[in-house]
Amino acid sequence: MQKKYLKAVSALMCTAMCVSLAACGSGGGSDEGGSGSGSSGSGGLEIAYNLTTDDFSVFEDIINDFSEETGIDVTIYNGGDDYESAMKTRMSSGDLPDMWVTHGWSLIRYSEYMMDLSDQEWVSNIDPGLKEVITNDNGELFILPITQAVAAIMYNKDVLTQAGVDATQIRTWDDFAAACQSVLDNTDAAPITGF
Repeated sequence: MQKKYLKAVSALMCTAMCVSLAACGSGGGSDEGGSGSGSSGSGGLEIAYNLTTDDFSVFEDIINDFSEETGIDVTIYNGGDDYESAMKTRMSSGDLPDMWVTHGWSLIRYSEYMMDLSDQEWVSNIDPGLKEVITNDNGELFILPITQAVAAIMYNKDVLTQAGVDATQIRTWDDFAAACQSVLDNTDAAPITGF
């Protein structure tokens, strides 16, 4: 239940962003710069999202309600499992959508195509730790964070014991780096592996 609620809130936040972007793009003038061709030239918006079928139907319902209320045509591109590759291709061809979902670490990859959002009212509500990750060196913010993921580091107790490391004493990144160095120096194991 809570998961569906969070997804609906995320979709609603995207919809709010649509309204904001529509207001920015509704005036006259040329369509210079920005995010490639997208749909904004036609008076509509294109949103790219990588959603599962259940998530997509919730998002689609909210977008349909938004379109009915505002008269703004919204096209949804759902890249599915190939989303990142499709977005890289669209970026290289200059055909990015008006809005899209990406990882916070993609800031470097996409920032030249995005609008600075640091003057938006909601920016003050972003967790300072997260804001540090999604803001560039010039203080520019290009994304509206709508989800947050948590990663974990798992360890092999036997390898740490062999390296002389007490896992319960690893509390900082410096402790973690020292533990990895100890594993490297005192065992045949790789200190860090991905899966």
